[in-house]
Amino acid sequence: MRILSVNLAGPRPIQLAGGPQLTGIYKQPVSGAGVGPDGLIGDAVVDGRNHGGPDQAVYLYSWSDYQVFAAMGLAVAPALFGENLTVDFWDYASLRIGDRLVAGTVELELAAPRIPCAKLAARVGRSDFVRTFTAERRFGAYARVLRGGEVAVSDQVVCRPAQGTPTLLEAFDLFLSPQPDPALLRALLAAPVAQRIRARYLAS
Repeated sequence: MRILSVNLAGPRPIQLAGGPQLTGIYKQPVSGAGVGPDGLIGDAVVDGRNHGGPDQAVYLYSWSDYQVFAAMGLAVAPALFGENLTVDFWDYASLRIGDRLVAGTVELELAAPRIPCAKLAARVGRSDFVRTFTAERRFGAYARVLRGGEVAVSDQVVCRPAQGTPTLLEAFDLFLSPQPDPALLRALLAAPVAQRIRARYLAS
């Protein structure tokens, strides 16, 4: 696995059904970036309620998963879905909460799947895209920063797999299930899952 694109954005308006809002989804490729506890330095996080923070500091997406949407006629390019790091390929079905990714001088830990919202649909120009994105279950991964440093295009990414934690696919399906499986839920809460997901279950 290697990094194909490093992507940053400043605040920019996006048109939603309720009117324009600022967003950081319109990311553009750069050659490299510093990475701190809150993510890539110079990248804007506008909606702090749903994005960013220590547990969702870096969003990663795979070019191999983009090809699924390209086959549907979507004009894809790195950063289209607002990811910070576009990697060339990953073994999607095996990604787990707690997997560690080392790239450049940075170490990340996978913490959550991405749950799509209306801004993603507006970004790609398809009103039904949240439903399509959800149905395909190729949502990318949020990660926390365990060690900051520098990342750059063409950096190799080494995965250090977690052992026995739920996969990102299981976490995604659990999040959308009206009746979460109790055993899987316990396993998820025992894993280093993002606080926003943890709080959702602990509050219910």
